[in-house]
Parts: sequence; C-alpha cells; structure tokens
Amino acid sequence: GVSASVELGKGSGMSKLILDWLNQEVQLSKKVGAFERDFANGYLFGELLYKHGLYSNFEDDFVDQSSMAAKRTNFDLIKKSVSGGQASNLGIKITDAQVDEIMDEDRGSSLKLLYQLRRVLKKKDGTALSGPQEAGPYRLDRKLHGEHEEQFFDQKIRGLRPIDHRYPYEVHTKHFVDEHTQQLNVARQKESKAAEDLKDRVQDFRQERHEKMRVSRAAKEHEKVKGEIHWQGVQERKIKMMEKDLVFEKEMIRRDRQRIVDIRNHYQNDCGLSDGNEAEGIGWFERNLQRIGIDTSEHAGTNAPAIEAKSLKELHEQMIERMPTKAQLQIESQKRMAKIRETKQNTDIARKERERRQHRVQVEQQATTASVEEKKREDDLLAWLLEDTAQYRQEASEYELMLRRKEAQWQQREAKQLAYAEKAAIAQEEAWERLKERSRADRTLRLSEKEKMGGATDQFKEEESSDEDDDLDPMGFKTTAALDSTSRRSHPGTASTGVLGQEAAMEAVDAAVEVASAEEMLACVREPAVAEYLFARGAWGHFRPSEDSALETLKRALDKLQEPSEAIAAPRLGSVVQWLCKAPQKPLTQARLPEDFLPIIAISGNPAGLGPGRGSSSSLGSSLADRLCQEFGYAVIRPQEVVEECVALSRKPPQEPDWPILARMRELGKEVDSSRQPGLPPSVYAEMCFRKIELLSSPAPKPVEEEDPKAKKGKGKDKTETAEAVRPKGIIILGYLSEMQQHASWEAALRCFSSPLLQLLDSEEDKKARMGTVLAPFWIEDGEARPVAEAREADGAAEEAAEPVAEAAAVPAQLIRLQHPDEETLRQAILQQATEEGAWDLPVPAASLEEGATPAPYCEGFEQDLALSSCPVDRAWLYEAAQVFVRPFAEPLHCTTEMKVQEVADGEESIDAVEACFRQARDLIASWQRPVPSEEQAEAQEAQAEDAAKEEDAQAQEQGEAEIEKAEDTVLLPDMEDEPQGRKMADKEEMRSSWLQSLSSYLLGLRSIMIEVDNEAANYAIELVNVQRRFLDFLQQPDEKAQVMEEFLRSFPLKHNAPVSSAQNDEMEEQLQDLTDRLWAHANQRRQETVEERERLLKGGFWEDRVATNLRLAHKLQVMELSRFQTAARILREAYTQVAEDKFDSASVAEPERLSELEDIAQWLDGSAERMASAAPSGIPDINDKRLASGLSPVEEELAEDSHQLAEPLQMQHWDELGPAICAERLGLARRTRAVAAWTYSRLAEMRKQYDEAFARMDEWIRFRVKEENDAIKATATLLRKPSWEDEDMATMSGTDSLIRKSSKKAVAKMSSGAAKRRLESLKAIVPHTLDVAIYTPPKLEVCSAGALQGSISAATSRQGSNPPGTAGTVGTQASATKRIEVIERWSQDMLWGLLLRFLDLGAGSTGVVSPQQLQQVLLERRHAALGYEQEKVAPLSWVQRPEDVYGLLCRSMLEPAWGATAVDVTEFMLALIHTEYQLAWPSLEALEQARGFIESEESRLTADTLAEYPDVPLSEELFMKLPLWSDEPACTDDLKQWIFQVLQCFEKEADPSPPPRPPSRRMSGDGGAMPRSSGTLTARRLFVYLGLGRAPADGFQRMTRLLLPSAAFDGTEETPAEVRVQDLWTILFSCKGRPTSMVAPAPDLATFCAALLQEAKGEPSAAAAKGKAAPKAKGKAAPVEEDTDAAPPPPPEEVRVAWSSEAVLKRPSVLGALCSHGALLCRRRGVETLFPQGGGSGKPLMTASEVAAAVELQSLVPPPSVEVESAEE
Repeated sequence: GVSASVELGKGSGMSKLILDWLNQEVQLSKKVGAFERDFANGYLFGELLYKHGLYSNFEDDFVDQSSMAAKRTNFDLIKKSVSGGQASNLGIKITDAQVDEIMDEDRGSSLKLLYQLRRVLKKKDGTALSGPQEAGPYRLDRKLHGEHEEQFFDQKIRGLRPIDHRYPYEVHTKHFVDEHTQQLNVARQKESKAAEDLKDRVQDFRQERHEKMRVSRAAKEHEKVKGEIHWQGVQERKIKMMEKDLVFEKEMIRRDRQRIVDIRNHYQNDCGLSDGNEAEGIGWFERNLQRIGIDTSEHAGTNAPAIEAKSLKELHEQMIERMPTKAQLQIESQKRMAKIRETKQNTDIARKERERRQHRVQVEQQATTASVEEKKREDDLLAWLLEDTAQYRQEASEYELMLRRKEAQWQQREAKQLAYAEKAAIAQEEAWERLKERSRADRTLRLSEKEKMGGATDQFKEEESSDEDDDLDPMGFKTTAALDSTSRRSHPGTASTGVLGQEAAMEAVDAAVEVASAEEMLACVREPAVAEYLFARGAWGHFRPSEDSALETLKRALDKLQEPSEAIAAPRLGSVVQWLCKAPQKPLTQARLPEDFLPIIAISGNPAGLGPGRGSSSSLGSSLADRLCQEFGYAVIRPQEVVEECVALSRKPPQEPDWPILARMRELGKEVDSSRQPGLPPSVYAEMCFRKIELLSSPAPKPVEEEDPKAKKGKGKDKTETAEAVRPKGIIILGYLSEMQQHASWEAALRCFSSPLLQLLDSEEDKKARMGTVLAPFWIEDGEARPVAEAREADGAAEEAAEPVAEAAAVPAQLIRLQHPDEETLRQAILQQATEEGAWDLPVPAASLEEGATPAPYCEGFEQDLALSSCPVDRAWLYEAAQVFVRPFAEPLHCTTEMKVQEVADGEESIDAVEACFRQARDLIASWQRPVPSEEQAEAQEAQAEDAAKEEDAQAQEQGEAEIEKAEDTVLLPDMEDEPQGRKMADKEEMRSSWLQSLSSYLLGLRSIMIEVDNEAANYAIELVNVQRRFLDFLQQPDEKAQVMEEFLRSFPLKHNAPVSSAQNDEMEEQLQDLTDRLWAHANQRRQETVEERERLLKGGFWEDRVATNLRLAHKLQVMELSRFQTAARILREAYTQVAEDKFDSASVAEPERLSELEDIAQWLDGSAERMASAAPSGIPDINDKRLASGLSPVEEELAEDSHQLAEPLQMQHWDELGPAICAERLGLARRTRAVAAWTYSRLAEMRKQYDEAFARMDEWIRFRVKEENDAIKATATLLRKPSWEDEDMATMSGTDSLIRKSSKKAVAKMSSGAAKRRLESLKAIVPHTLDVAIYTPPKLEVCSAGALQGSISAATSRQGSNPPGTAGTVGTQASATKRIEVIERWSQDMLWGLLLRFLDLGAGSTGVVSPQQLQQVLLERRHAALGYEQEKVAPLSWVQRPEDVYGLLCRSMLEPAWGATAVDVTEFMLALIHTEYQLAWPSLEALEQARGFIESEESRLTADTLAEYPDVPLSEELFMKLPLWSDEPACTDDLKQWIFQVLQCFEKEADPSPPPRPPSRRMSGDGGAMPRSSGTLTARRLFVYLGLGRAPADGFQRMTRLLLPSAAFDGTEETPAEVRVQDLWTILFSCKGRPTSMVAPAPDLATFCAALLQEAKGEPSAAAAKGKAAPKAKGKAAPVEEDTDAAPPPPPEEVRVAWSSEAVLKRPSVLGALCSHGALLCRRRGVETLFPQGGGSGKPLMTASEVAAAVELQSLVPPPSVEVESAEE
C-alpha cells in the first residue's frame, strides 16, 4: 500500500507506468498506445486476464471488433469472470456505469480499471509495484496538504474508519481522481470543440447536400421536360398513325357498306321490289323459276282451251286428265336437275378461278418480298465485305511499310557493315605497309651489318636486290632464317606479336556481325519472361539453387579442370565491361584567343580579405593584380565592369560600330538590357569577357579623318590628340571563375569542354554499358577491381599529364585561387572586415550610369547572391560553399593553383603573406609566359633542333648495332611495353565488339528461347487435347453390332407367344443366345481395339517427342549460358594478360535419344549442368599461356631456358586475381545451368502429370464405353425376349426405321404396328449411348508469372544470317508489340518513402542524421538497382544516368564541419529533394510570417496556455494543411503538402522516430487512393527551422528571429526597443533545439555567450562616443540591467535580456563568431539543385550526349589583317 501511494504520487507518471507494464511485462497481442481507444471493446481486458491464467477459453469467447454487440459480449464475459468466475478472488467490482464509460472511450475510465488490475495482479504474482515492501498494516505518510487535499479529506476520508478497507483505497486513488477530473475537463473541452466541428461539418454537409439536391432537382426537371417533349412527340406520331389507320378503316367500312348497298339494290331490282308495289313482289320468284327452266309467264303452257266444267267433280276430272303423267314429270325433273347441276358447276369453276388468281397474287407478293430481302442481305454483305477489304488493305499496307522499314534498316546496317569492312581493310593494308617498311628497314640494317662483318651470302644479295620478294616476305622470315637457321626458323602455329595482332584484326573483321541496338536489348530485358530469368524472380527464384549446392557444383567442376577446389570467387567482369564500354571523352579544342595573350590569369579568393570585397581596405586579390600588371604589362578585367560597358554600348545612339567585336558586345548588351530576367546567364557572362579580351588584343582602329585642303594649318593648339591604346601583354581577370557554372560556361566558350559532372549518360555507348550491368554488375565487386589494361592506360595518361604541355595544347586560362591557411584565420578576417567602413553596404551602381537608368544585372548564381548580401559572413560562406563544386570540376583541367596566404620563412628572414603571394604568383606567371621569338632566335632554334635530330639518329644507329650483336648470341625477348598504342586500342575495340556481340546474342537468344518454350507449352496443351478427342472419336465409332441385329430381325419370328415348353420357344432361345454370343464377341473385339489404340497412343512417341523438344530447348539455354561464360572468361584473360585469346569450343552435350522416365530426365539434366559447369577455359595458367604471354615459339623457349634467360612475364603476376574472377563467372554459370535444369525438370514433371491425367481419363472412358455396350446388349436381349409382338390392327411395315428400309428394298411382310415398333426399339437399344464425358484441358504452363510474352522477337535476331552463339536457331516473329515500361523522370512518393525507411535502417532512427558515406551508400544502392534494370522504380532515370562521382560530390556538399554541420540531416536532405524534384519554391519570408500569424490566431484553435509555449507548440496535420506556406504554388498539391508534413514529423523525437505510413501507389501524380493520415504532431520551431532556412548564415539568422522570437520582440520602437532573452538568441544561433544534436558542432555554453554579448553591449556606447556619434537608443535600453552591478547579484543566464535590434545584434562580434562557427545550420544546401537540376533549379540544365557532341566553341571575331595594313606596317 505504501509503495502504491508512492507510485501514485507521481501524478502524470501513472499512465506511463501502466503503459510500460502492458507493453514490456505483459506484452499483449498489439502495442498499446491510447488506453481509451485500445481497451474500448474489452478484448485486451480479456487477454490480460488470460495472460495471468484467470480466463480459459479466451480465443473462443472474445471477439476483437468495434461493434456495440461485440463490446457488450466481451464486457459481459469480463463481469462474469470477475464476479463469480476464475477472477473473482481479485476483489474487483465492475459496474455497468464504468463499462459504459469504457465503451464510450471516456478519458481515464480504462486507466482506472487497469490500475486496479495491475495492483491486484502484482500482489497476486508476489512482486512489488515500486519501492521497498514494509511489513505490517498499511500506513500513510503524514504530510502537509493544501486546501484541495483538505476538501478531499472532508468529503472522502473523514466518514471512514481507519480500519475500513476503503480508507487506503480512497487515498491511493486520490491522484487518479484528480487526474481523472482534469482529463474530464479536457475531454469536455474537446467534446465541445468536436461538437462545434461536427456542427460545422453537418452544416457544410447539409448545404452541400442541399446544393446537390437542388442541382439534381434541376437536372431531373430538365430531363423531365425533355422526356415530356419526347413523349408528346411520340404520342403525336402515334395519334397520326391512329388517325391514318382510322381513316383507312372508315374507307374500308364505307366501301363494304357501299358494296352491300349495291348488292341489295341489285337484288331489289332483280326481284322487283324497287317499284314499291307489293303485288309485283312475286316477280323474283317467277324469274328464279325461269332461271331453272320453268316458264311462269302469262302465255306459258299449252294452247288447250280452258276447262269448262259444270261441277267441281267434272272440273276435277278434267284437271286430272290435263296433268302430266309421272313419267313426263320425271323426265322434266331430270332435265331441270341437269341444268341446275350445270349452273352449279359453272359457279364452282368461277369460284376456283377467283381463288387461283388470289393465290397467284399472294405468291407474287411473297416472291417480291423475298427478292427485296435477298437484295438487302446482299447489300449488307457487300458493305461488310467492302469494310473488311478496306481493313485488310490497310493492314497489308502497314505490313508492307513495316517490311520496307525493316528492309531499309537492314540495308542501312549492311551499308554500315560494308563501310566498316572497307575501313578495316584499308586500315589492315596500311598496317601491312607499315610493317613491310619496318621489316625492310630492319633487314637492310642487318644486311649492312653482315656485309661489314664479311659474312654476307648469296641469299642475302638475292633478297637485297629483289623488291618483289619483300612483298612475299614482309615479316623478314627469310632473312631471319639466314641469320640463324636454328633460332630464327619460322614455326607452324606461332608468329610474332605483330602477326598475332593482324590475324586477330582480320578475324575480328570477318567475325563482325550485327549488334542489336540498346533499345532492342532493353526491350528484351524488360520482357517479363526474360526479366524473371535474369533476376531470378517468380519460378526462377524458386528453382535457383542454394549457395551450398552451387558451391558443390563449382567444386566438382574445378576438380575436373584440375584446379584447386578451395578457390575463392571474386567477380571482376563488371569493372572490365565498364572499362570496355566507357565512352571516350570529347577532346578539348584549342582556344580561339590570340596566341600571344596566353596565359590569361584569373585571380579569385574569399571576399573576406582575399577576393573582391567591400570595406575601407582593399583586398589582397586587387593589390596582387595591380602589382602583377605593373610587373608584366598586363591589363585587369573586372567582369561586372565589362557587363556595364556592354550595356552602356547598347544604350548609346543607334550607330553600329564598324569593328566586329564592338558590334557583338553591343548585341550582348542589348540582349541583357531587353531581358526581363533578374540575373545574367553565365554563358552570356563568359562571352562578354571573351569579347573584351579580344577587344584588348585587337583594339578598334582609329577613324580616318579626311583633311580639308581649304582649312588653314593651325599651330596645333586646338587639336587634341587621343593616345593610342597600348596593347597589353596579358590579361588578369579579377574575381572570375568563382563558381562551377562560371567555370562550365568559360570552358565551353573557350575549348568546348563539358564536365562529366554536368552530363547525362544517355549516349549509345552509355546505354550499352548500362545494358552490360545486367550480366556483369560492377557494384558487387569488393575492393578496387581494375584490369591490367585499364591500369596501364591510366599510367600512360598520368605520364602524359606529367610531361610538359605542348604550346598548342596549353591551357588558355590559369586560375590562382587565394586561400586562408586555416579556419581561424578566415574567421578573424571576417570579423576584421565587419569592423571596416562600408563593409555592410550594398554595391553602388557605376558612376557613369545615367540618371534613371537601370543598373546592369549581375551574373546568376554566386555573383547575384554576393551582390544581395550585406553581411561579411554571408559573402564568405557563399564563396566557400561554391568552392565545394568548383574544385572537382576544375581538377581534370589542370588549370588551378591553390595559393595559401601565409608568411614564408626565407632563411632567417620572414616574408609577410602579401609579399610571399606576390613572389609566388610572379614566378608562376613567368613560367606560364610564352614569349614570341625573334627571327634570329627562331633560326638558332631551328639549327639547334637539326643538330639534336642528327645526334638522335646517330644514337639510334649505335643502339641498333648493339642490339644486332646481342641477337647473334641470345634470343631476343619481345617487349610488351614497346607495343604501339594502335595495337592496344585495336585489342580493346575487338574485346568491346566481342562483348557487345555476346551480350546482344545472349539477350536476343534468351528471348527467342523463351518464345520457343512458350509456343511449345501452348502446342503441348493443344496436342494433348487433340489426342483425347481423336481417341474419344475412335472409342465411339459405330461397329457391326447394328448390322448383326438387323440381319437377325429379318428372320426373327413375329409371333413367339407359344408355350414355354414348346419347341418354337426353345428354338427362339437358341437364336437369341446365338445373337447375344455374336454381340458379346463384337463387344470384346471392340474393347480390345480400344485398348490397343490407347496403348498405341501411349507408346507412339508423343511424350518422348515433347520431352526431347523441352530438353533441346534447355540444352540451348545452357549452351547459351556457356557461350556467355566463355566470352566473359576470354575477355577477362585478354584484359588481364594482354594476350589475344582464341574462341573456346562450346561443350557439346548430345541430345538424348528418347527419354521417357522422369528419373532418366533428371539424370540427363544434372549431367548436362555438370558438363557445362566444367567446360573450358580454366582459371589457372598453363604452359601455353606462359608461352603466349612471353611471345616465344617452342624452339625459342628451349633456347631461352638453356641460356637461363626466360623471365617470368609481367602478366603472370595477375593470375592470382584473374583466377578468382573466372571462378566467379563459373559459379554464375553453375547457378544458371542448375536453375535451367531444375526449371525444365519441374515443367516436365507438371507436363507428365497432365499426360498421366489425360490417359487416366482415357481408361475411365474405356470402362464407361464397355459398360454402355454391355448394358445395350442386355437391354436388347431383354427386349427380344418380351412376348406379344402382334397387335390387332394389321398394316404394312411402312413406319419401320430407315435403316431397315435401306437394307431391305423388297416388300416386307405385313406385321402389326406393335411388332414394327418393337423392332425399331431393338435396333435402337443395341446402339450404346454417347459418352457424356469432359475432355481434360490442361492449363498452359506459362513461361513467366505475368502470363504470355508481351512482344515479338527482335528484328535484329531474325535478320541475322547465323544463329546466336549457343543456339540452334531462332523462332519466327509474332505480331504483338513489345510492352513499354513507364519511365520515371523524378522521385515519386513511393521512392521517397523507401529512401526514408532506408535511412532509418542505417541508424538515422535514433539520431536523425547519417554520415556522407551512408548517404552515398543509400543513393548508390538505388542507382545500381535501377541501373541493372532489376528494380527500375527505385530511382528516377535522371539520377540513374549520372556517374558515381556526382553522388560523391552531392554527399560531400551536404557536410560543412567548418561551419557547424558535422553530419547529413536526413530531414533537410529529403526536403531539398522534394523541392527540387517537384520544382517547388521554398516558402518566402512573407508566407512564413503569415503562417506564424495563422498559428497565433484564433483560427488555429490553440489555447492560450499552448500558445504561451511558442515556438514549441504542437501542430497537427490538419492545422499544417491550413497554413498558407505555398498558396501561390500550383505544384504544391494537398498530397505533396501532406507528405512534407510527414517528413518533418518523422524525426520530431530523435530517439523514437515515427516513419510515415506507406503511401498508396502512384501518389502525387493524379492516381492512387487516399493519402494516409498521420496522427503525430510537430512543433512550430521544427517547422520554421527547416522551411525558414536562408540563402546564407546572416540571412537565415534574420529569418529565424522573425519566426521564432516572441511577438513582443517586434513591438518596440527606436526610442524604446523591446527586449529578448539571450537564451532565445543562443538557441537560434547554435540550433540547439531545431536541428539534431548529432550534427551540430560543439557550441559554447549559454553563460559564456551571455557574458560576451553583455560585454560587447557595454562597450558600444563608449565606442560610439569615441567616434563622435550618439549612442544608439536601442543599446541604451539595456543600461539598467547591465550597469546595475552593485544593487543585486547578476541574474542567471536563462533570465538575462538584451535590447533587440536586428542590425545592431547582427554586428556584434559574438554573433558574427557564432555565424562563422555554426552558420551552415541556418542556410540551405544547394547540392541537389546544382547537381540534379529539375527544370527550375538554380543549376544549369544537364547536357545530353548529343548536345555535347554538337557543341562548338566561340569563334574569334578579330578580322584578318588587310593588305594595306600589312604594307603600312612594313
């Protein structure tokens, strides 16, 4: 209890105590950062109980989710466990209110429960919380309490008894209650703030939604109106159509009605009803009777008289008599019926005729419709064919153009090869001619010597008199054999060094083949399949052998080659390839300056006393230039005065000068005057100086004045003669060449020189050299790996540099750079200059400048910054910062002399620094001068040169005689060092050509093989499917069972319903049994044929052919690797031994005959890999190597050994380095061949699985087919055995199957329909069902993980007449184009994120800084990864195409230990990189002050207590995004601004950095997801320290004071200035809190600085009074504090204040001294923008290889002397 109270007494340390306990001791599943958020769902509470054994089924019961249901479930489980479960003995009660607070993430709610758990769990585990344990009851230490504690005692403690268990609990939790109350208040404030923000966001969201709803409503209304209009139009069209249909229907109805009316009228007229007389209505009946032949007219009938009867009876009798008889009536009826039938027949005929006519009309209409539709289809087909024809024609034209382009490229390359062959032939002929001349001279010398000795023979005379024999024997073998037949006999197979060189050149010309361009090879490397193979990605990474396996293979190979198996592999091929492919530097041209003006002297130095500066005293450079001019008659040029002169010429009245130099200066002045740029480009600056030198060397002639003959000759008093300009003997340029851009422009103007520091490596040679790194990376080599040939070239270059420079190649301008001897001297010079009058003034415009005219601009860069700097410290720092880049740039030019200004001891006499510098400069200029000799001196020099030449000839003759005498006795050993330079260059070119040819063939061949493998995989899948289809078709072919069944049914009885015991039934059973036997026999035969077919397919060679094809491709790939290894070994041997090597024979591994088993395949592949790994050449020298290295034949070697004069060649000492180099290449060969073997075996194993799966399915198909046939036979037999084949209805067998009709053409016996149906069913039943099976379609084995190949094989490979080395052929081209890889031109956010994490890995995580070596290591890692195309997206292309020297210079420029920066600040480097790459301007001082004002305003929503700690106030990411830092920069997007914040916030805590989260891909370019937010903060001090850096120390100090000092410091006036703390100034000057402590140089303590600053403040009034001036008011403000020394002891340094005046404080020596020692921490580094300019940087844009090749130097404008001038001079 006591310990707990002590622990709680720490107050705010309680949360850290709980945090350490959870993260370090308990170690939960995730790291706890915020209690309220992490413990809100109760999951970690359950895990805490589970960790201490108080809960069993934790993983099954608890859920780690944020939903309310999951929270309730978790806390219910915790409450159950605490109340009545395993954790009930803890004595902890958890209420529902407490659970609600924890779930609502209230401040302190989780912390209270955690503290209770920790206390109880610690006690349960038997460990103390903190402090010593005391026995006995709990006691509380009595101490004095305040009012707050008393109130707590009255409310909580007074009512409890001392023995109450709540008493210690309340006391212990008091501090928590206080903290909880405080946190609740803070939480309440934040909640209110959050509520206001939420309300604002809700209001904004509501307004936004309202606006969207309004826009949507308007859009809907608009669309509704458009829809309504469209609907109305549709309805109108429908109504019109309906009206049209209605009119048509009305017309049809009217016509029908009219037709009915007409018919009715016709019948009325016909019937007589139209007259209206009803009596006549019977007329229609009478007429109908007349139609059928009954005359009903009035006079119809006979002419018999009327019957006269007296009675009715009589009348009846007479009437009966007159009636016709029955026969007559019958006859008449028949006649009438015949007439009626005839009428009916005519009516039917008419009706049929009408129907026929209607049918004909319909048929004609249908035919017309069909013809119209057919014509439409034909038109559509014709249009489609025309479209396809046009497309085909376009494709054909494109293909033709492609073929023509390829043909043109081929012809162009063929022409180049022919031109190269002609050139090589001419060079060979010239070499032979030179060799012949040399041989003739040697032979003549030897013959003359023999004649003197009297031993000349007839053979010698013959050879001397014959010139034709010389052509036949150009090497002098015959003469050599005559001199010594034993030792000089030519030996077959050997030749001298010269012959070897010529033969090698001839072989190189003959073997020259086309080398693919860098773009073609790059396309191959970027192919996914090739890239995976080269860089061991995807499947190739899986099959790459382990290091132990590769070493075992290497050891076995070395044992076969009889090499030491413990050889060490040390790669050296990369450096050799870089040396071979290195592009030659463009030679320097001769300067176009006058010869007698050389040398030109440029003097520069630090403005602090050495160079041109400001102040009352003149600089050493100016005085030195004046003395040298007096000594040698030189003229001084000040570049700024030259600029003013050119501008003044341009502002004169428009009167073009006649002299060309003045005209050009006038044009330059006009360009400068009319330009709106604030600075002058360095190129124009250099040309102005160049033209000024020309003007001094060739001044403009005087204008010729015509004399007036009428004018009287005066006495000459009125005529003023202008003195002629004296032509100086040389030029001294003062203050020029002070920075790299001036150097670059000057050298480009004079000698067209372009430094590699300012170039891009983008030439064809550079691209091929980069392509060589794919196979030979040079950065993996340890130590200095430089081949012998390169070392000799370097030695030769050093010897040439050590020799005196010829006059024609003399340096056109020499630079004398004055230096201070040490840093302390420089600091004293700066302080001395600061006290001089005028040292703080800005430069004054020229006195000749007209009033109102604009002053001439300064040169961009150093000169412009120098002119804007008023502080001496700034000027000195700018100069020293510029020299960091000047020295590496000028080093290869050998034109700079460093001269330290210090005293020199001359014996006992001491010479002061000024005089010593003058003497040294005078001696240098005297040695550089080149006097023009007179005619007599020239003649004497020529005579002396002739005498020297004669003496050299005589010495050479004597030396030749001595060598001939020595040759008679001993063997002459050839000297490799005397080999001509042309031989070395030829060998190097041959090696380079061989390497590029091998590289091109390797990459193109590799891609060709990958295409073959891909095609083979596709063909295998297709062929395997075709095999299954063919087998399935064969399996389901019809057999003879149907024919047997048909024949059986012909004789089968139709009735078989006899009794079972009858003989007919027995006969039928015998017939059925015989039928089934025949069917089973056919089924068995069919099964046997199917099995044989499967066996034929299995053993038919399909698998063996595929295995052979894949093994052939693997063999080609291994042979290609072997060819690459042999080429690499040959190049290494030639580079290290300087002996030409023959091409090695590739190891031939016979292809296997027909392998089938995987074990045999694996054995063959392993054997092939072993043979390839142990192939020639060896890594140790043999006797042939020694003989070749010595250049002797076997006979000569024996003679040399006998005479003990065979010395070990110089090349043999490099075998110790050559052997490991070849061993490293052999190790790579072993890895690749092993990987090829494993990869091929894996593919074949997968193919075998697919093959077995296909044949396994064939087996299943056979079983299914047999089962179907068996079922068909059984079903047929069952069907035939069924009774009742007859049916009641008898009919002919017309409905029988077509199969029976075809087989039986004759008449079939009549049978019932049931019998016919049964027969048909029997014939169908015997046919088995078609198999419903799925054909196995194997997935294609892809060559790469990305899928199929993206492009076609390169055209260069397909055009080669011969196959690439190690390949048997090439694959045909495909149609698809190569996939293009996006080229990244600048650092993306992903790259920057990876770069920052790499800095953290190197140790920047604890300090925030790295060393320059570590920075260079990180940058080169990215550059090399992208250079070798393995990871192109880790560095931009503009950085990859730069040499390594630029990276080293960049890293050195980030370090300035003399000015306080002892390491590289990672944050500063990242910000410089971001601003340069994204062309983002640094925030201006106005923008930074606006940002400060925003932070201190109410808009930032920071409390007054927080702002009181300014500048150490925390800034969140949300607040940072609102700061107006880059408001005028469109390039600064929100994503970029957010990334800058995360970079600044990363090292806010040096010991615990917070790396930014990984950004989404392709951010800051418009693509990708949302930018991740950062929850951390950074202080305003850190923000302004990094973004407020100045261009120089004093400028940075002034900016920092404006941004970091309290606002009250700027409220003072001149009469009453404000005061600031000295501690604030000390913190700013020495960057105590803003920069990482590891990079800041040791600074004086605060007390020392404070005392010095106060002492200087005391001395200022007296100094002002001594000068007779009033003391500044600002300085008098501090008098009460500084003078009141007796009243009280001095305050501590932390509380001392001084009057603040920016100008006055800056001029104090203590402040200037601090700026001199730590000023680099207040200004920006310019290394990134100078060496890697990105568009708008201060550095000059980089030059490409084409621009360097096309650059030309300035041409001289001095006109040639005319004839008249020459005659006048004579």
